[in-house]
Amino acid sequence: MEEHRGKAHKKKPRVKCTECDRDYTNKYDLAAHVKAFHLGIKEHKCPECNYCASDKGRVKKHLHSVHWKQKQHKCEYCDYTAYAASAVRIHVTAVHLRRKDYKCDQ
Repeated sequence: MEEHRGKAHKKKPRVKCTECDRDYTNKYDLAAHVKAFHLGIKEHKCPECNYCASDKGRVKKHLHSVHWKQKQHKCEYCDYTAYAASAVRIHVTAVHLRRKDYKCDQ
């Protein structure tokens, strides 16, 4: 998939993590990845539980989906709902289409 993305979606050069095989479109996203996943720094805390994250956006998603139960995206095949539309797409692909390959549609 990495090879496909590099050839088919050639845009800007990507910044690669030196600790793992992840790459990012900019140095800021790479720095956030290193901080959260390699250094374990998660300084943003959920006000309602012990959940911690590396950025405010993840805490916001956590609040919406876990505490406030705001799951506005629904699966067209079953009762599954999620806060993020991407979670429903992954659910449909894995559960209903029984595909694990996540092929690019472009």
